[in-house]
Amino acid sequence: MSLGEGLRSALYHRFHVLVPFVSHRFVRGMWRAVVWSFWLIYFGFIVLVLSLRYGVLPHIENYRVDIERFASQELGQTVSIGRIEASWEGINPDLTLLDVRIADSDGRPALAFSRVESILSWWSVPSAQLKLRLLRIDEPTLNLRRSADGRVFVAGIPINRERNDNDVSGWILEQRRIRIHGATLVWEDELRGAPTLVLEDVNFALDNDGKRHRFGLTALPPDALASKVDVRGDFRVKSIDEIKTWAGQVYAEIDYADLAVWQQWVDYPVALPHGQGGIRAWLGFAEGGLREIVADVSLQDVSVRLAQDLPVLALDHVSGHFGAKIPETGFEVTGRQVGLSTRKATILNSEPRETIRIEPMDFHLNWQPDPDDNIVIGSAGASRLDLAALAGLAEHFPFDAHTRQLLSDFAPRGLVSGLSAQWKSDAGHLQTYSLKAGFDGLALKAHGDIPGASGLSGVLEANEKVGNATLRSKKMTIDLPGVFPESPIALDMLNAHAKWKINKGILDAELTRADFAGPDAAGTAQGKYQTAGEGPGIVDLNAALVRADARAVWRFIPRTVGESTRFWLRDSLLSGGASEAKLTLKGNLVDFPFLDKSKGQFLVTVKARDVVLDFATGWPLIEGISGDLRFEGNGMSIQANRGSIMGAQISNTQVRIPDFDAPISTLIIKGNVDGATSDFLKFIEKSPVADRIDHFTDGMRATGKGHLDLDLFIPLDETKLGDSKIDGKYRFTNNELTVDAALPPFKQLNGSLHFSGEDLQLDEINSTFLGGPLKVKGGSQKDGNVLITANGLVDIAQLRKQVDSPLLGKLAGKTPYRGEVRINKRNADLLIESTLVGLSSTFPEPFSKGAGESLPLRFEKKLLPGASGSKGTNAESSARDQLDASLGSVLSMRLIRKKQPGGFAVERGAIAIGRPLQLPDAGVSVGLTAKRLDIDNWRRLLQPAGAATAIEAPAKPSSPPFVDTISVKTEDLILFGRHYNDADLSISPSAAQWKIRLASRQANGDLQWDVAGRGKLTARFKDIAFDTTTETEALKSGEVISELPALDIVANEFSLGIRHFGRLELLASNDGSIWRLNRIQMSNPYGTLAGKGQWKLSDGKDVTQLQFKIDSSDVGKLLERLGYPGTVRAGTAKLGGRLEWIGPPTLLDYATLSGDMDVAASNGQFMKLDPGAAGKLLGLISLQGLSRRISLDFNDVFSQGFAFDSITGKVAVATGLMRTERLQIDGPSARVTMRGEVDLKQETQRLNVNVQPELGGTAALGVALINPIAGAATWLAHKALQNPLNQMFGFDYLITGKWDDPIVEKISGVAPAKDAPRLPPPTNPTGATSESSSK
Repeated sequence: MSLGEGLRSALYHRFHVLVPFVSHRFVRGMWRAVVWSFWLIYFGFIVLVLSLRYGVLPHIENYRVDIERFASQELGQTVSIGRIEASWEGINPDLTLLDVRIADSDGRPALAFSRVESILSWWSVPSAQLKLRLLRIDEPTLNLRRSADGRVFVAGIPINRERNDNDVSGWILEQRRIRIHGATLVWEDELRGAPTLVLEDVNFALDNDGKRHRFGLTALPPDALASKVDVRGDFRVKSIDEIKTWAGQVYAEIDYADLAVWQQWVDYPVALPHGQGGIRAWLGFAEGGLREIVADVSLQDVSVRLAQDLPVLALDHVSGHFGAKIPETGFEVTGRQVGLSTRKATILNSEPRETIRIEPMDFHLNWQPDPDDNIVIGSAGASRLDLAALAGLAEHFPFDAHTRQLLSDFAPRGLVSGLSAQWKSDAGHLQTYSLKAGFDGLALKAHGDIPGASGLSGVLEANEKVGNATLRSKKMTIDLPGVFPESPIALDMLNAHAKWKINKGILDAELTRADFAGPDAAGTAQGKYQTAGEGPGIVDLNAALVRADARAVWRFIPRTVGESTRFWLRDSLLSGGASEAKLTLKGNLVDFPFLDKSKGQFLVTVKARDVVLDFATGWPLIEGISGDLRFEGNGMSIQANRGSIMGAQISNTQVRIPDFDAPISTLIIKGNVDGATSDFLKFIEKSPVADRIDHFTDGMRATGKGHLDLDLFIPLDETKLGDSKIDGKYRFTNNELTVDAALPPFKQLNGSLHFSGEDLQLDEINSTFLGGPLKVKGGSQKDGNVLITANGLVDIAQLRKQVDSPLLGKLAGKTPYRGEVRINKRNADLLIESTLVGLSSTFPEPFSKGAGESLPLRFEKKLLPGASGSKGTNAESSARDQLDASLGSVLSMRLIRKKQPGGFAVERGAIAIGRPLQLPDAGVSVGLTAKRLDIDNWRRLLQPAGAATAIEAPAKPSSPPFVDTISVKTEDLILFGRHYNDADLSISPSAAQWKIRLASRQANGDLQWDVAGRGKLTARFKDIAFDTTTETEALKSGEVISELPALDIVANEFSLGIRHFGRLELLASNDGSIWRLNRIQMSNPYGTLAGKGQWKLSDGKDVTQLQFKIDSSDVGKLLERLGYPGTVRAGTAKLGGRLEWIGPPTLLDYATLSGDMDVAASNGQFMKLDPGAAGKLLGLISLQGLSRRISLDFNDVFSQGFAFDSITGKVAVATGLMRTERLQIDGPSARVTMRGEVDLKQETQRLNVNVQPELGGTAALGVALINPIAGAATWLAHKALQNPLNQMFGFDYLITGKWDDPIVEKISGVAPAKDAPRLPPPTNPTGATSESSSK
């Protein structure tokens, strides 16, 4: 069969059923009509095309008016065309309109085109409307405007949702293609009130294909707004009049845009007050609204608000691929590689917010609420979540109130990976949930019955019914508030597996095993816990510790134990460890602490070591405890095998709290303590016992050992500590006890003391005190007082061996005494009495006595009436006591003291010696009346043996003195070796200075003693007249050098014996080991002495250095005031120099005297001198003894005194030897020159004396009487030849021997060697230098 035949056969078999229908006559008629219609239309179209091509289009300009009218009708606007050009685009006519202008409905120009190209569509024929295949507009300026009523106008042409005759929007959407190139778009939005937006280089393309409309737009906004904008869309519109039928997609891309600025023209689904960056977005529209957003975002400096009631989220940057679906209710958000970082910001009146950073991650979140059923269904997933960062962002997302409350309650933190979660909540209550995730560093706050933790790492899988978790954690904490109130518990390591299930509101949790280690403990645990949300729950927990810290025991005491017990354990167990500890807790915690053991068990056993226990406030610590600690039921006990308290060793001691549940738990301690008595005194001082005995033992010191049996009952309530009870007995064994530092110790002390809170008993206590035996006994009396009596013997000989005091050297013998102490509550009265018979005293009067004489001694301290019965704080502070003391009729004392916070302070009192006692109204006075008062003797007596005599360091500032006034009257006052007769002293001491008024025959004036530093004595005397008979004794005492303070002394008249110096001014200071004499001046009408110097210690010796200058206008009268009358007549003199000697300034030691002096005198006459040290020395200069030793030479010159015109010379002194190389005396009768040395100590001399009588002048006078011219020539020759006659008759002598019996030997004849010239007057008579005398 051929191919053609086969094809016909196949067609026949498929279409042969249609043959009857086709062969029907009606069908054949219809078929012919269709064929004829086709050909008619076809040839009609050919005729129309040919007519247009050759008949109409060449003459199109003739139809311009018709075209303008037709376009105006279609657009509803006035259209004018300047010129029309025609051409063909295939078979479609192509019209080009030039200079086209469109006016709006008000006749205003709305749009103008220089060139518009339009290709007509043949569909315009059957539709009877202008339809274009293409509308092309080049570089137009389009004005788009939205009016205040919401209508949009394009070139003045309204585009309305409702169709009308002027609505062109439908016509535009019916055109095939529209193209606009290079346009400028101006957008004015009167509805928003936004500024005009100008887009340049706008290219727009619109393709319409029935109900599908696609467009594309590119534009260039201003640089400040964005980079180039690219927008594309594809919409399907069933009816342009019904917005809900619109559906489609929009794509937009902007490489850079300031998003916040664009809000002026574009509505965002969220508030975006700030932000910039690039975005590429796909927007899905359905039912006329935005339903889906997909965007690639890279933004910086963004501020966004996701809902009106949420705070602004400030982001430093955000990037990633986002997706969001926005149905009518709920939302769904997805993200890929999403990362962001918030800006660090400070909110008004709050702390600065830290930066939140989320590393790139994938996530999804679906939140679908059902408003009708009030149900929320949600799901979430994430590749990686930083919970802390997300929790920080949660406040910015539109979560419901319950979700926000959950985030606040649990405060999640940490990293979660592989998260998958679903949930369903009803009216804010979670109905179902499922969760699966891995976590690292997870932290959740405990809330309700759900425990909390931090630092957890592991895997979690849970839902509303079951769950399990595996932990591999380091450096974490766990918080079990339902079990332990003092959570969280810190752990360095935790490896555990736990599982739980929730059935009908009952939580069953099982800890299959946990290995843990932390700073407080290390060990293992396993157990179960069940709770229905009511009550503390049921627990079955076992734990074993291999290491524990006693300080943390309180943390592991369950909540059901009373707070007072936990706090006591917290505050009392200060340190310690445990090598083994076990915990068993089993039963319903409602029945805790399981007093009925059939209901459960609570047991903790600990092997403790090196525990420090602060068992009660105010009591000393128990340290180094080793023993067993046991918690069982409602009690606790510590059995201490060893330990110490204040250094004393404890043994077999038990500490118990029998009942934790008592209203006020009680601590019971029973123990035995062995140790040093000094440790027990510390125990009393550091414990409440000290307050109960009014700190009676404060200041006591002891050596030796003892034993204490002690029972304590202490309430564990700060307000009830006053109800504590104590019962103890202490046994002394050969102790030495010092009650007061001023008293000798009690030695060989043996006996026992029993005490309690209300009772004190002293069995007979034997001791030695004050060198003799002492017995003490006593105890509480029926009246509630405590009476202690003592009887002893003072043995001075034995006491000297115990006490090193210079006072005991003045006492000897033995004497008995008795004492009594009566204690009333916290007050004690004291009485001590003795006749002192058997005791002798060699103290200065009036305290001397013989051994057989009775001199009753009595000392009494008692509380004044009215104070003992006082109550309250004010009464306590106003309590007063009285101290009375008497020693025969010699001394009496009474002091009244007032209670102060720091102890008793003297309010007023008096001490009387040798006079009746008179108590002043205020202050303390001391009165002393005696025939003789030797202060030097008392000072030496009171100075400790071997005390340093060197000047000591500056004293510290003194406290206010105990005494306010001191009055002393005596016929003979001895101070620093000097006697003050009929002395009357009035002294007013104060903290800074003592003021003294002295009246006596030797001195009268006012003194002031400043106690600061080394002290300073300021004195202003009317007169000082010391007797020289006691001067040597005073100066040789050698004591003043160590005691001299700074001095500022002025005496109007100062004299020593017969020497009247006149006015004295003295200024000195003490600098360590140097007492500086800064200024000394004595002056009278005939002369002055001025000088300065110092007195210092050098190689254990006191050395005085002095620079001085004496200036006299009448030497004779000055020497007469100094006790040398008739030695010199008239004359003036200057004497100055520098001297140094070993000894005090007031005692010149000739044997050590060294220095140098310059002397210059004139116009005087040496008189005949009487013996005496100064007279003998002046006799050497006056040469009056020379006449007694020369038989025939110069007797008339020196025997009755020697007149001088001048005396000049320099003298050097070394170790008591005074030497001169030339001392020259010029007088009217002779010239005398001396050289040699004088021994000041031995009063001997070895001098070479040259005597030259004045003969040349006499001879010239005689010749002048005979012949005046010859006499003048003779006198001139005598002077020109340097006194040849004097030299011819001059003699040299050697003078040796004692001053009072000199040996004179003539050693030269009539013609001596050439005479030395006269010495010039000294240029520095004082011999002082500018250097310090210390050099």
